[in-house]
Amino acid sequence: MLRSCNLIGEIPASFGTFTSIKILDLSFNRLGGEISENLSTLDNLNYFFLNGNNFTGKVPSWILNSKENIDLSYNNFTDTGVPGCQQSNIMNLFSSIARVNNSGIVPCLRSQTTCTAGFSHSVHINCGGEITKFNGINYDADNNQARPSTFQQGTRNWAFGTTGVFLDENHMDDVLAFDNRQVSISGDGAELYRNARLAVGDLGHFIRMKYEA
Repeated sequence: MLRSCNLIGEIPASFGTFTSIKILDLSFNRLGGEISENLSTLDNLNYFFLNGNNFTGKVPSWILNSKENIDLSYNNFTDTGVPGCQQSNIMNLFSSIARVNNSGIVPCLRSQTTCTAGFSHSVHINCGGEITKFNGINYDADNNQARPSTFQQGTRNWAFGTTGVFLDENHMDDVLAFDNRQVSISGDGAELYRNARLAVGDLGHFIRMKYEA
């Protein structure tokens, strides 16, 4: 676990000799270059987090063919090999390709984002909870269970992403919604506070809106 350690440079090829490790978290550093083929020997790896770095080049085929939980979001790859932001429901590729001049829509969203007719001026999400209504406003449900490296689109023009794995055996990896019914909550809007989405390393909600010119 070497998250947010201000590491720079490339991942040493010698990491490929650590064949017994199950989790490798190098997220939120300043690592770069291409991902070494030497890391393909990490046969026991269950979780591989490289998000929040500056990796370049193509995503290696051994990563794309992996059955493990991998997060490559927020990098500078030139090609991920897939059109969307999620691969096989276990690999998060959101914003993994560099945007030209840091402008425009995230490349992986181009093929799967369709704005609704008209203009959007607001969005309301019941984070971790069911569809609910409060003060005449409809709140979208946000209760899909997430995996340790997830990017999922909501019912409209929003999505969420989560990263990280709970090491506590009392937490199931896929259960990242916390039910706080043991806390007494009553009154108007109580349903908005009965649940919350949890994430170990990173949690974000992403919104695409249309504005008047």
